[in-house]
Amino acid sequence: MRSKERIEKRIEFWREMFSFSSKLFVLISSALVVDINTKQELSFIDVVGVCVDFFFLMGMIISLLKWNEYIEDL
Repeated sequence: MRSKERIEKRIEFWREMFSFSSKLFVLISSALVVDINTKQELSFIDVVGVCVDFFFLMGMIISLLKWNEYIEDL
């Protein structure tokens, strides 16, 4: 039972992390779209923010896939 509780806690952790990161990605991307639509010059911070969040999301997805393989082996 102890491992099942630990797995449930990890699932909840990853769910919260993915939710937070996806909301952050949408927020940063929408700011980028607003800059483009208002024909303002994109700042370096906008581009870096989108890149960092995109790579963070990809890293989380890869980690989740590897973790899913680990769970299936249990």
